[in-house]
Amino acid sequence: MKRLMILKSVLIVIAIFGLIACIGRFAFGLGAATAVSDQIPWGQWKVLNMVAGAALGTCGFVTALIVVVLRFERFEPLLRPATLIAFLGYGSSCFALLLDIGLPWRIYHPFIFPNIHSFLFEVSVCVTFYFTVTAIEMIPIVTERGILHKFHNLGHKIHHYVVPIVIIGITLSSMHHTSLGALFVPSPERLHPIWYSPWLNWIFIISAMGAGMMTLVWVCLTVAGLYNRKADLRLLQAAAFISVFFLCFYGAIKAVDLSARHVWPIIFSGQWEGAVFILESLLLVVVPVAVMISPARRTSAGLLVASVSAIIGLVMNRLNVGIVGFFRSAGATYFPSIGELFIGLGVMAGAALLFFVIVENYEIYDKPPVLPKEV
Repeated sequence: MKRLMILKSVLIVIAIFGLIACIGRFAFGLGAATAVSDQIPWGQWKVLNMVAGAALGTCGFVTALIVVVLRFERFEPLLRPATLIAFLGYGSSCFALLLDIGLPWRIYHPFIFPNIHSFLFEVSVCVTFYFTVTAIEMIPIVTERGILHKFHNLGHKIHHYVVPIVIIGITLSSMHHTSLGALFVPSPERLHPIWYSPWLNWIFIISAMGAGMMTLVWVCLTVAGLYNRKADLRLLQAAAFISVFFLCFYGAIKAVDLSARHVWPIIFSGQWEGAVFILESLLLVVVPVAVMISPARRTSAGLLVASVSAIIGLVMNRLNVGIVGFFRSAGATYFPSIGELFIGLGVMAGAALLFFVIVENYEIYDKPPVLPKEV
């Protein structure tokens, strides 16, 4: 438990610095808080919190699809952790969007003045509505005990409509990620050919599903380690196999796309972008597959390596598509300001702290852990 207290203390400090940076962003405006420019208009908040963060939260709808729709009850113990991760991931994305837009008090404008021809309109609607769906899915959990127990009947009624709620959530999340990929399709002259693809909508959703399931594996292993619990290794191995299926599917689509557009020579031409792409691919696809194809590597440590590798690879991919891939055509580079770093890390730290609060007070992993009195 000492490790848990140290981790929480670090997260609290990061969250406080993030809060201070948020206050500065609202007080002095977007320009004073970021290092974005006309050449590189997408910064860390948009890509890391909104794009990558939401992608890692896809384990919610993938697990719901497997358990609720396809009826693979073996994975039911993973449904609540996945729902919580999706709730916090999409909630963080919504908050990051509030920080990222120039006039945050106009965040409701897409709903009042909709531009139905804009991918950003679909993205904003889908992420908001899917976050609402995850909040609804959390009601039966948070009303089981504690101060919200008096609303338990509401949670019980929601159980009767869980299948249509889940199907709506799956649809919204799928539309959200395909739309995020489609945002970059109109930029073939700007985005580096290594990361550009007319199939970016499919690339985004499939890679998100793979890395999202690895996020679930990583979270479950981390919770088991921090709270001295025994992880269900066979169940997590099965979840990792599902992840690897999607990651291999992503790798195959990417390989076919690069071949069809004759981009392989560019990757090995000596451009630094080629080296970055190779590293991204190793982390996102090769390492997880290498772990899972060998029975001897499918230990807790092996799954931890595979899951962390896939998460970092997915974040790299989104950063490369959203920011790094535009450096060459823009003739400029970008590195986040101190304020951006604190806000981005602060949002994630706040989500992690809320995760611990919910895990320690509600039945996410069976019964809440009993903490020693000295903690």
